[in-house]
Amino acid sequence: MNYQNEITDAKRLLQDGRYLLCSMQCGRITEEVLKDLFNVFLKKAEVHEFEIVTKQLAICKKRAVENLTLGEIRNIYEKTNAFYKLSKHFSANIKEVNLIDLKRIVIIRNKAQHNGYEDLEEDTVADAHIIFGSVLKLLRCFRFISRERSISIAKGPTKTEYEPKTTETPVEKPESINVCMNKSSGKYFIYIKDSGSNNVLLVTPDSKILSLKRELFDKIEEKDKKELLSKQLVSNEQMRKYREFIEGYSKGGDRVSPIEGAVYEYRIHGAVAKLIVKNKMYVVLKDSTAVRETKKSFPVSFQRKRQHLIDNEKLVLYPSKNLYVFTDDVEFKSPSAASTFVSGTSTNGWLCFGMNKVKGDILK
Repeated sequence: MNYQNEITDAKRLLQDGRYLLCSMQCGRITEEVLKDLFNVFLKKAEVHEFEIVTKQLAICKKRAVENLTLGEIRNIYEKTNAFYKLSKHFSANIKEVNLIDLKRIVIIRNKAQHNGYEDLEEDTVADAHIIFGSVLKLLRCFRFISRERSISIAKGPTKTEYEPKTTETPVEKPESINVCMNKSSGKYFIYIKDSGSNNVLLVTPDSKILSLKRELFDKIEEKDKKELLSKQLVSNEQMRKYREFIEGYSKGGDRVSPIEGAVYEYRIHGAVAKLIVKNKMYVVLKDSTAVRETKKSFPVSFQRKRQHLIDNEKLVLYPSKNLYVFTDDVEFKSPSAASTFVSGTSTNGWLCFGMNKVKGDILK
């Protein structure tokens, strides 16, 4: 990977206000840097450190570090304290290295990839600046770029220390996506959202976006996108169509301003949530329902908020339907925060609550 070009692209995205894409770009840079550095670490690792790496690969069911996700390789770095050895090897300032928060980088990258937030939201803007600064520090500490010019390459590790990749990483994709299998054909469709009381909006195996009867499919599952592609359960073209559709909403090109006081509705897995815009806040109304089960992409901060509402009896369990019920109005900073809270997985609220203009008749 040419880190000079990559960090330049990330900086340009940040300056252009494309904060989600900046965060995804920085996440991709981090993943490649950590994998490049890991080859150096392994040459200096002790027996017990090798054992930790081997154990973690077995837990992740991966054969090599190259196959690990960013979150998985971050875990290995923390368990082996790899940064300490690498800091000594590159004569890096250990105090600066300790300021690199890999966990925070992973969280921000995942939020951006799962489209749970929008470019103009305060959290998204702040996250993009945080992750860009963190990646910049990572590249500088280990001499992938110079301190004098943040987008130029300094004299870094030699070829005997690690072998940089010559191929480019594919376009950013979510680490996991929701899919469902057609009962008749056994083929996988990529789930986008519920569209009506008995329909779901899907990307079909031939890469078309259609609204189809929910009863035609097995339950919706969240699966690792790399596994789906490697097992050919979904195609690259199908994934591209899904990403193109979702990113179209994230960029906001067709977004319309929500009407103050208007009621918007989101239906998913039996839950029905009603939302209004009030004083620039997005309020999920009392008696709305939310999905009980949460997915891997459900943010930790939302787990805490959900528990807080349960503790204060503003969110109570509706056992017969396996749903939560809002016993009071609850405010969110964005429609995406509201839809994610309701669905238990990262979603695009502008799409879920129907706040966007949609071209064609795909939502009929």
